[in-house]
Amino acid sequence: MKNQKRQKIIVALAVWVLIVAIVALERPDYFYDNIASKYTYEHVMEDYLIDVGPLVLNPPTKEAMVRSIDVSTSEIDQYRYRYGSKEEQIADITLQYEEAINEANQNGNEARKVQLTEERDKKLQDIKKNFEDDEHVKKKITKEKVKVVESYLAQIEEQRTELINNFPYISYSLKDVDTGEVKQLGDVEAKAIKKYNFNQETQMLVANTYARNAEWVFQDGDYTYWPMLTESKKREASNQTHYYKGVLLIDENKFKASNDYNTYRQVLMKHYVFLAFVASGVISLLILLLMKARLREVYERVTFFHQTKLDVHLALILASGFGFMISISRVSNLLLLKQGSALIPWLLIVIATTTLLVASVNSLIYRAELKGNFFELMKESYLRQMLVACYDIVLNRSLFLQTTLLLSCSFIGGMAATTILNGGGGMFIFFLCFIVGFSGFFLFLARMGYLSRIVKDTEDLAAGKLNRPIAIKGRSVFAKHAQNLNELREGVRDSMNEQAKSERLKTELITNVSHDLRTPLTSIITYTELLKNDNLTPEERRSYVEVLDKKSERLKILIEDLFEVSKMASGNMELHKQRVDLMELVTQVVGEHEEELAESNLELRMTMPQAPIYAYVDGQKMWRLIDNLLINVRKYALAHTRVYVTLEENEQGQAELAIKNIAKYEIGGNVDELFERFKRADKSRHTEGSGLGLAIAQSIVDMHGGKMNIAVDGDLFKVTVNIEKVR
Repeated sequence: MKNQKRQKIIVALAVWVLIVAIVALERPDYFYDNIASKYTYEHVMEDYLIDVGPLVLNPPTKEAMVRSIDVSTSEIDQYRYRYGSKEEQIADITLQYEEAINEANQNGNEARKVQLTEERDKKLQDIKKNFEDDEHVKKKITKEKVKVVESYLAQIEEQRTELINNFPYISYSLKDVDTGEVKQLGDVEAKAIKKYNFNQETQMLVANTYARNAEWVFQDGDYTYWPMLTESKKREASNQTHYYKGVLLIDENKFKASNDYNTYRQVLMKHYVFLAFVASGVISLLILLLMKARLREVYERVTFFHQTKLDVHLALILASGFGFMISISRVSNLLLLKQGSALIPWLLIVIATTTLLVASVNSLIYRAELKGNFFELMKESYLRQMLVACYDIVLNRSLFLQTTLLLSCSFIGGMAATTILNGGGGMFIFFLCFIVGFSGFFLFLARMGYLSRIVKDTEDLAAGKLNRPIAIKGRSVFAKHAQNLNELREGVRDSMNEQAKSERLKTELITNVSHDLRTPLTSIITYTELLKNDNLTPEERRSYVEVLDKKSERLKILIEDLFEVSKMASGNMELHKQRVDLMELVTQVVGEHEEELAESNLELRMTMPQAPIYAYVDGQKMWRLIDNLLINVRKYALAHTRVYVTLEENEQGQAELAIKNIAKYEIGGNVDELFERFKRADKSRHTEGSGLGLAIAQSIVDMHGGKMNIAVDGDLFKVTVNIEKVR
């Protein structure tokens, strides 16, 4: 509990230090004492010094500007053709007055008729003179340009009044360096907050004749030809630069009486609040240092957002981060503005957004720790679900296209029906609506009916009813799905058959193992009991011991073979592979069985290649393989028949060993079951052996990556072993 309280204090202090640091970096100018003057009178003094020239010290005169007015030939043509050609203007004026004159004539108002006729004739005469006399047009244009000049001077007067009213606390005494004229305003001997000295040694006050926007004022309107203010032919109207020396100051008493002084005090108060704010951050940092807080203690395992999707969580982090930056910026700006009352609410918003940001980031880190990494966490997002859904949609292109077609038909039909209901379209739209809508509806019913049948048959399949296949209709995606379900049904049925076969083989295995183990064990028990008889002769006792030895040896071989085939099947037996000459190996193994085969009245025929065939195998295991196959031949081959042993290279470039013989027993059923353990061709199990020979041989071949096949044609029994050869 104590550690949790300490952690919460550390988190709160760290958040506050972060907020203070960011605000301090945003407004480092609030550290300085001159911040109040900088954002009040000093802030606007630069603009004042630029505007005081054209507005107060050196304003242009109307007379000089009017005398500099010129009219170009292009302006004369522009004026003449402003309303069209001469004929068009005469026709327009005649038409304008014609109706009014006719009306006055019909009403018998002779005075009105005379007045309108005189006005018309005067305008027609003026139009004709415009096209005949350039001076006449030039005078008209000059009058219009004079109005522009008067408008500009009126703007200057308004701006001059505004400048004086906005800066009532400025006083100056300035002397024109060229003319010696002195410009004075206010008392330059008054107590000043700020004083600006202008002289030739350091800097002089530069005052232009025209304001910064004068060029745009003159060029705005119907006429574009005005004398350039810097290149006027008449020097008196050009933009002349005057240099002044003297003093300009801000009167302290007048400044305190102005509205700007209130702003000055507010900025000064914000300066002190800012210093206190930074001091609180420094104190919080010192407390963290005294508490010996570590960065990992700021991290808290927040579980509040664990139920939200990842993209929602990230959006929350971005939103809180964005809100944090906006609120920080707002707090920084409020330090400049006059709305000091809004500073506290925005500061609270900064604290709230910072807390939310830290909590959401901590929660995200904790969630990533629980999942192991961030990529596992990405699986819990709406975006991934949407991408998976989009991917799933196009997994089957046919279904995607059919669904798109169906939705398009429904959309077109719906749009057509809406058009008809709104009174638009006609028979063609109605016909289109009917054909498209009905086709889509019919396709929907057909597909849904077939899908319903597939769902019903799938339920039967899940219930174990495998006797009836699902009907395949057409070549649609549903038909393909039905075909896949039928293949699945066949697979399930084959699996069930294999399971039944496995259960049968398991039962036979247990039965055969029990029989083959019980037979020698029974003999051992019987002869052991007989040996307990004290009346046995030495010859009888010796014969019983021989029987015990023989049965014990058979039981030992049976158990060893069983363990060996189990180890091979489980892959726990190691192979010691080396390059072996298979022709030499087969010849040696066959040579050891040659005498036994002859005793069994079997005639051996061997076919060996002319050149040696090498393979990378375990020599001992391959010896055991060939040995088991020949033992199997000796036990189950029909007497007085031939046994064929062939070694060659097949068409695939593999070493192929084939052993053929005629079986003394009829081999029925599935020949692949002969590879099963304790499986014999002699179902009566009268012959000796463990029934593991072929199973061991098959395991050896599998361990070498080869292939072993059994083929039966009547009584002809053939075993083929294929092994990859090497050079």
